[in-house]
Amino acid sequence: MKKAKKNKMKIGIPLICLRKLKGSRRSLHNQEFDTHKAILSNRSMPMFILNTNVSYLDYNSCELIRGEAVNIISTEIGKSPDFIVTLINQSVNLKFGQSDDPCAYIEIKNVGQLPEEKTKALSHKFAELLFDKVGISKDKAYIEFQESPRHLWGWNGKTFA
Repeated sequence: MKKAKKNKMKIGIPLICLRKLKGSRRSLHNQEFDTHKAILSNRSMPMFILNTNVSYLDYNSCELIRGEAVNIISTEIGKSPDFIVTLINQSVNLKFGQSDDPCAYIEIKNVGQLPEEKTKALSHKFAELLFDKVGISKDKAYIEFQESPRHLWGWNGKTFA
């Protein structure tokens, strides 16, 4: 009794699609590798962390902030929304200077580069988000951008390297 052939997948792409790639066996391997890198680069995390001293954010407010943060990061950095992690910490013992006014510290972590024009756009959009949705003045928030080498982040039992 013969076993039925299953459609094999390679890096999440049907094998039939890979067969359509032109070139020698060597260049096919390189194209497969490049495709794999492209898939991982789109899947690789960014992470949005909001730390704030406000305590009045309910579940719906947090979900609205998460949704907008994911949209901003996805649009500006070009990452899949399915792989953006969000963390909102409220009621944090946080002060901006000596003031007890609402304030925030945001961290944006990304595997790979965050070019200057992207960080400027992200900074502007997140300042607007904090002001519009949380009521935090734009001058009462810091945003830290972190570029991480691929080998320093893991997912699914592997690193992104």
